[in-house]
Amino acid sequence: MVAFSEVYDNTNSFNNNVFTAPEDGIYRFDASLALDAPVNTRVIARFVIGDDNKNRFYDGSGATGAGFVCCGGLEINMTKGQTARVECWKAGGNGLSVSNSVSSFSGRLIAQKV
Repeated sequence: MVAFSEVYDNTNSFNNNVFTAPEDGIYRFDASLALDAPVNTRVIARFVIGDDNKNRFYDGSGATGAGFVCCGGLEINMTKGQTARVECWKAGGNGLSVSNSVSSFSGRLIAQKV
């Protein structure tokens, strides 16, 4: 899991790097992850919604340099209490250093359930 600092949270929905849907509806998530150090192997980044970890927004192989950025977005139907978070790792395990000063993760309700 990637660590983020909170900028604003009008509904107290973001805690310990996890967003929790405050109500049923369609949510939009965006993430931008910048690596602190070069990586010479496959890098994978994804949104994890509840227990579903199939929402990859970057899955690349090959060498990447420090400052490499991967970005992604997702619109998904969520129920109240369902969670969302961002994960990023390299092939063969963890140890991927993500720059917290330039990386971001945002989530917002775009349509209420009717």
